[in-house]
Amino acid sequence: ISFGDAFMIDTPPFLLRENIRNTANIYNSARYPDHVDYLNNDFAPDLIKFMQSKINRKKNFSYYGFLKAIDEENLPAFDERQEALVNYISDMLPIVRPYEYLIVQKLLDGAGKVSANDLRHYLDLNITSCSSDAINHAVTYMIKSGFFKIEDEELMFSDIKLGVELEEYLRDLIEYGLGRFEIDFGNIDPNEQFQLWGKYKKEQVQQLLLKNPGDIMVGTKIYGDTVFIYVTIVKDESIKAELRYVDGYIDDKTFQWETVAHIKDSELESIKKSNKMQVFVRKVNNEDGIQLPFTYIGSGKAEYIEGSKKANGAHLFRIPMNAEAPEDIYFDFKLPELG
Repeated sequence: ISFGDAFMIDTPPFLLRENIRNTANIYNSARYPDHVDYLNNDFAPDLIKFMQSKINRKKNFSYYGFLKAIDEENLPAFDERQEALVNYISDMLPIVRPYEYLIVQKLLDGAGKVSANDLRHYLDLNITSCSSDAINHAVTYMIKSGFFKIEDEELMFSDIKLGVELEEYLRDLIEYGLGRFEIDFGNIDPNEQFQLWGKYKKEQVQQLLLKNPGDIMVGTKIYGDTVFIYVTIVKDESIKAELRYVDGYIDDKTFQWETVAHIKDSELESIKKSNKMQVFVRKVNNEDGIQLPFTYIGSGKAEYIEGSKKANGAHLFRIPMNAEAPEDIYFDFKLPELG
C-alpha cells in the first residue's frame, strides 16, 4: 500500500475527585484508575463524561486533562506536545472505526515508526475486511493533525518524545478505545456502514464515508444518489421560529423530514431523485450542557409530500424506514406536537 471533533459539564472538582476515589476503591488501588478500569466494571462511571467535562469553565479533552484539573496526584509529567497528542487521540472517543487506534498501537510497538507493508499486515490481522482506502484515509488525516509524518517510507510520530510514561498512558488509552469499540460496534453487519441505533458524531459519519471529517457545517449531505440527513427533534429556543423545522416519526416505521428553508431547486430535485436517505437523529442538541451525538435510525427512500412547500421555502418528505423503531426510540424521536 501507499501512504497518501463534546460533552461539557461544569461540575465542582471535589465531587469529581470523589467519583475517582470511589472507582479506585473498586479496584483496591491507591492511585487513580486506568482507562481500562472503567471498561471492566459495571459500577464504574462513564469515563467519556469525565474526559469531556468542563471544570472551572475550562473544557477538558482527555482523561489526563481531567485528572490535572481536579489536582490528582502522581500524574505523568507530559510536556505540551505530548499532552496535545493525548488530547488528539482521546478526542476520537468513542471511536467508530479501529484504524487510527490500531495504527497508534503499531507505532508504539515499533518504537514510534512503522513501514507501510508492516502496517498493512498488522491491520489485516486485526480488522475484518480491512480496506486500503480506509487505511489511506486514516493515515492522511492523522498526518494532517500534525502529530504524524512519513519519512523514508515509514509512518512515524512527528516531534513527539516517546518516554516510558507516555507509552504506558497511550497503550492504556488505546486498549480502552478498542475495547469500547468492540462493545459498541463488534456485532455490526460487515456489509453495513452504520450500526442500527448506534451513536455517531457528524465528523464520524464523514470518517466512515472516507470524506473530510471537518466538512460538517450543513445538516444535509448528498453523495451520489444517497442523502444523509441530521435531525434534532426539539429545536433550541434561540432558533428563529421559521427555522424550527418539524421532523420526527409519524409512526414507528415512517419518518417525516423537513428540508432547510429556501432550499435550492437543484438540491430539492437531487433529494427527490435519490434512492436512499440515511437518517441520523437526536432529541436535543445538548442535555445538561452535554453535546449529544446522533442516533442512526436506518434508511429509506424519500417520498415527496406534494403541496408541502411552506412560507419559508422548506419542503416536507415522508420516509418509510427499513427498520421499525423500538418503543423508546419512537418516543424520543416522534414528531413534536405543535402548540
